[in-house]
Amino acid sequence: MQIHKFQLTLRVLTVGLMLTALFIVQGCDTESDDIPTAPAVTVDRMIEQGWGYLNDGMVDDALFTFRSAANAEASNLEAYLGLGYAFAKAQEPINAQKNLSNVISLGEVLIANGDLDATEAEVMFAESCAGQASIALSTQDFETVIEEAQLAQEYWDGDMNAQHRWLPGFTMQHVMLLESQAWFGLH
Repeated sequence: MQIHKFQLTLRVLTVGLMLTALFIVQGCDTESDDIPTAPAVTVDRMIEQGWGYLNDGMVDDALFTFRSAANAEASNLEAYLGLGYAFAKAQEPINAQKNLSNVISLGEVLIANGDLDATEAEVMFAESCAGQASIALSTQDFETVIEEAQLAQEYWDGDMNAQHRWLPGFTMQHVMLLESQAWFGLH
C-alpha cells in the first residue's frame, strides 16, 4: 500500500512538473517587447538622422544628433559638417563657422595620415566652404563670402551640376548667387 501511495505521489509530482514546464515554455514567446528591432544606432545612422532632422526644421534634434555623432567618433567630418549647418540654422554663426572650419582642418590632417580619400574630402570641403559663404553673407562679411564661394567652386571643380549631398537645392548655382550678392554688397 505504501508503494502504491509512493507511486501515486510520484505521478502527481511528475504531472505537476510537466504542467509547470509547459506553462513556462509557453510563456517564453520568441517575440519580446524587450528585444530592440530598430536599426543599430551607428555614427553613420546618426548622421543620416541629423540631416533628416535638419531638413525637417527640427534644429535642436539635429544639433543633439550631430553632437552625439561627433562625441562617438571625434574624427567624423560629416558630424562637424552637420553641426555647422545646424548651428547656422539656429542662427549661431560663430559656432557654425567653427564646425565648418573643423571639416577642412581635420580633413587635411586625415588626408595627410592616409585616413581619408582626397576625392571624398573635396566634396565635404566644397560643402563646408559653401556653408561658410552662406553664413558670412548672413553676417554681411562680403569678403569672406567671395573667398569661401570661390573655394567651394574650386572644390566642386566648376561642375555646374554640383550640389550638396544632404541639402536639396543647395547647388553650385546657389553658391555662385551668394558670391554675386557679396560682390553687390561690396559696391
